[in-house]
Amino acid sequence: MRSRALGVLMRISMAPSVDQIRSAAALAHSTASLSLKIICMDGTEVIVGHGNEARVNPCHFRKLIGDEDFTARGIELISSLVVIGASRVLGPGLMCVENQGLEHYRFVTMLDLDDVMSILENCVEDDEEEVFEVSLLVDEVLDAVLISATGSGSRSFIEERALTLFEACVLAEIDRDLTKISDLKSSL
Repeated sequence: MRSRALGVLMRISMAPSVDQIRSAAALAHSTASLSLKIICMDGTEVIVGHGNEARVNPCHFRKLIGDEDFTARGIELISSLVVIGASRVLGPGLMCVENQGLEHYRFVTMLDLDDVMSILENCVEDDEEEVFEVSLLVDEVLDAVLISATGSGSRSFIEERALTLFEACVLAEIDRDLTKISDLKSSL
């Protein structure tokens, strides 16, 4: 799925969930080179981004998605969502974006900041010659944490650690959701 003008495309989902849309909104808002292509149920296509082709600014889209009234009623209008502009896609939700000659691995988690910090402490290590750097951006409007990872050293070193961090966050999200389901079942 490569387009020369657009970079790599990452289809988020057909009938995306609220969390998938929130993640895409956070990525588009924080990464100028990324755009979103939203396909509505009626076939209308809307581009969210910073470029001339965009009909919606990422800041406005972020505020809209962060509005509970919209997410309660408006999400069902979206049939498909595509992230445009990554240089590489490593998995569902993890992408590589080039910025000033450096590769940055980016993804969004719906975990709270304390959980993300705990995961960072437990799963990411440097070695003597290569350094892995992580920056976190808490988006309170979307209730999300954007994680951007880069470093000095080989691509495989940085990519392996980015994948490990991504995997740990995804597993923590699944564990959190399963706990919520279990608690709900127990209360019945």
